[in-house]
Amino acid sequence: HAADAGVLSAAIGMQTLHVLATSVWGGLAMASGLAVLPALGASTARGMLIRTAAQVSNVSIVAVALVLLSGVFNAVRGSGGSLDAILSSTWGHVLTLKLVLVALALVLGGLNRLSALPRLRRTASTMDAHTFVNVLYLEALVMIGVFVVAAALSHSVPAFAALG
Repeated sequence: HAADAGVLSAAIGMQTLHVLATSVWGGLAMASGLAVLPALGASTARGMLIRTAAQVSNVSIVAVALVLLSGVFNAVRGSGGSLDAILSSTWGHVLTLKLVLVALALVLGGLNRLSALPRLRRTASTMDAHTFVNVLYLEALVMIGVFVVAAALSHSVPAFAALG
């Protein structure tokens, strides 16, 4: 685990960055997708929905970049740089599940950012607003799964330690 490298280590710094950035991304997805944006779905609040959706998307892209950067660092560190360690350890299997969920969240977020949001900005239609909110809702559910798997991962012995 990151703490094994010492309190003032790159491992602790990257793990802290990873947790904070993931919290921003997941928190935005969950708060926006499960509560805020559905409440703004009425046509009278459509302008606010569009502005809020754009802001959520912009902040999320920065958080996602930091999640990916720190996640790669943590995965390489946890596996000891060995793909075999990932493929043959429980830690590696849990990490793989987490990566699949993160990839799904990225696809959903990308779909919203590259397709649904531009269409919503152009048309401001109810159908496009519902599409954006529904895709974000799905992303929020996937992020809940990411957090659950991340909790399991944090309680697993890292691959490099499990394989000796």
